[in-house]
Amino acid sequence: MREKKTRMVKAFLGSLGLMLLLGGQVYAGSKHGMHGGMFGMGFRMEMIEKFSTELGLEGETLDRLKELAHQAKKESISLKADLKVLYLDLKKSMHADSPDEKQVMTLVEKIGSLEIQLKKKHVRLLLSIRKLLTPEQREKMIQLIKEHRNKHMHDRGEKQHRRRH
Repeated sequence: MREKKTRMVKAFLGSLGLMLLLGGQVYAGSKHGMHGGMFGMGFRMEMIEKFSTELGLEGETLDRLKELAHQAKKESISLKADLKVLYLDLKKSMHADSPDEKQVMTLVEKIGSLEIQLKKKHVRLLLSIRKLLTPEQREKMIQLIKEHRNKHMHDRGEKQHRRRH
């Protein structure tokens, strides 16, 4: 259940981030909408690095993009660790014979607050990246991501088909 929630949150954040990054154009004809496809695995700086040549990213711009991603990743590490600890505490509290409602609700509030902080950091990163890309680079990124998504979905479908047969 927790894993499914995590995947859904990542899919949502990836979708939201992509829309912010690319101006909302990607989902215009997508059957996946906000809950699947494109960045269901979460936005990764590796995508821009992978497509840097096709996007014409080099020198200072690429270095700045990498630095933004590096800083964001560093900042999120401690938040994610804190979240894991809070989830462990919540699980322990919920498994008690008589859970303390006030304590449980406090943990839920803390978890929610940290998750919001993580989401905001992610969105700030995407907005910063968007500012560094030209309109042409954003358009090209849309095309490359669509192609990547289609290939990823196709490969994923083949793997599932092989497992069933």
